[in-house]
Amino acid sequence: MSWLLWREYRLNRWILATAAVAVVISYLFGWLLNSYFPDEELEDIGPNLGLAWSLLAVALLAGNAFAGERADRSAEFLAYLPLQRRRTLAGKLLLHGIAVVVLVAINLPMIKQPLGFVELGVGIGIVLVLYSVNWLVSSLQSSPALATVSGFVVLMVIVMFVAASKDLSSTHRAFDWLEMMIWPAPVLVCVLSIVCFSVGTRNYLRDAKE
Repeated sequence: MSWLLWREYRLNRWILATAAVAVVISYLFGWLLNSYFPDEELEDIGPNLGLAWSLLAVALLAGNAFAGERADRSAEFLAYLPLQRRRTLAGKLLLHGIAVVVLVAINLPMIKQPLGFVELGVGIGIVLVLYSVNWLVSSLQSSPALATVSGFVVLMVIVMFVAASKDLSSTHRAFDWLEMMIWPAPVLVCVLSIVCFSVGTRNYLRDAKE
């Protein structure tokens, strides 16, 4: 497992290094702004930038999970090794899990405002959608960039649907039923994430048998 973890680190080292540098610079930039402009309400700039870079890192890790192997031709090398795909999959998930835990440990203490149940749920939902959609698309093609963009596109569609539903239901009573569709959104996000992750995993394991 240590060799698989090292291999996954080498495959994603630029993503991890860039994310680490970007998060540190974000908090340093926010600290400098607060130091030079103490009277301005700028304390949220550092945490917001850090969270944005952390979300991008999660999306890149999922988008590079399988497509990166096809892009650098390492998938062909793995096919000749007496190595089960399940162990390779475990190495990917272990590295991604460690990266997420580290990012949470860095960002969470820096957030000044207390997080409520709604804010925490929205944050978890965003991470789940980005990761699972990118995981699925990465299992289907060989472009990490396309896989990474896919999650943001789906997330944007969900946000636009929720915003449009609230706007229409507040201005036209005939569209009150749209507002009722917003409430099951957490369940729909969980179902979408589970389906995308499961299908992407199945595609990866099925490719090993073909």
